[in-house]
Amino acid sequence: MSKVDELRERDNGRFIVTDPVGRFLDKVHVEPNTGCWLWDAHCLPSGYGVFNFGGRVSRAHRVSHELFTGPIPRETQVLHRCDVRCCVNPEHLWLGDNASNVADKVAKGRQAVGESVGSKLTNADVVAIRNSGESAIALGERYGVDRNTIYAVRKRKTWKYVPEAFTALLDLAGTP
Repeated sequence: MSKVDELRERDNGRFIVTDPVGRFLDKVHVEPNTGCWLWDAHCLPSGYGVFNFGGRVSRAHRVSHELFTGPIPRETQVLHRCDVRCCVNPEHLWLGDNASNVADKVAKGRQAVGESVGSKLTNADVVAIRNSGESAIALGERYGVDRNTIYAVRKRKTWKYVPEAFTALLDLAGTP
């Protein structure tokens, strides 16, 4: 019996791939410039592919890691070096936790911050809040945010990317 016969069975005149690796690879094409293995089957609105594996529907990049690299420990995420969500190339995947995923996203500039996410505050508002002596309650009412948001801005738990240099420039420009 040939390898093809081992991997396939007949079903109403069609050949159906029964081996999970073969079924998986039937849904992939290689992008020659990047080496990404792009998922051609169903993708979620988020851009991640899905694949029925082991009796359940799983994200295709996680299945790729399991098939070609090995098991994924509990509470571990499969991250993309290439940042292409539909890529399932095991050489482009690495394991990490949520903190490493967030750090990777921030380092690559993919974390939406500040005004770019439709925030109620602007960079200038953040500078004004940090320079203001008013109470968090009063500032919260003025800017339409909760006082805890004001505390987070002042303690640099949020809006960390607004540097002191930016604050000084706005002060020179006379921003309130």
